[in-house]
Amino acid sequence: MPRMTSEQIRDRVRAYFQASLNKTLELSLELPADPMIDVANEIAMLKEYVQDLRGKLASQRYQSPAPAEAEELLSSLDKSPPKTDVDAFRLAANGIMRAKIDNARILTAMLAGDYGSTIPLGCWRYDHVGGA
Repeated sequence: MPRMTSEQIRDRVRAYFQASLNKTLELSLELPADPMIDVANEIAMLKEYVQDLRGKLASQRYQSPAPAEAEELLSSLDKSPPKTDVDAFRLAANGIMRAKIDNARILTAMLAGDYGSTIPLGCWRYDHVGGA
C-alpha cells in the first residue's frame, strides 16, 4: 500500500468525526426522552470521560479502541493488511482521540441545553496547527 499522505489521513479523520457527530445528534435526542436515563449523571460521566481522554492524548497513550480505529482508518480499501508507519499511526490515533473528545464535549453541551457550545472546535479546520 502506498504511504498515505497527511492530508489523506486528515480527510479520513474528518469523515470519522462527521460520522461520530451524526451519532452524537441521535444520542442527544434519545437520551433525554428515555425515562431510565439520568441525564445529570450522563453529563457528569461525559465530563470525566473527556478529562480522561485529554490526559491520555497529552501523554499520547491512545485509549482502546482508538489504536484499532487508527489502523482501520489507515488501511486500504481492498482490505489488505495495513502497513502503517509510526508517524501516520500517531496522526490518525491523535485525530481519532480528538474526535472522541470533541464529540463527548458536544454531547455534554447538548444534554445540558447549552447549544452555544456545540460548535466543533477549530481543530477540524486544515489550517489549524496540528492538523486533524
